[in-house]
Amino acid sequence: MEIRNYEPKDEQSWLRCRVLSFIQTAITTTSAERKNTTTTPPLNW
Repeated sequence: MEIRNYEPKDEQSWLRCRVLSFIQTAITTTSAERKNTTTTPPLNW
């Protein structure tokens, strides 16, 4: 497994994964159409 930064070309697969995660749930309030872009640095665990 390779962990790398998000790139614009990842948007379609990110959205597909996001949709699949909500298919069988009652949660509808957090349905993002695009990945949120932020300038906040990632968490360093």
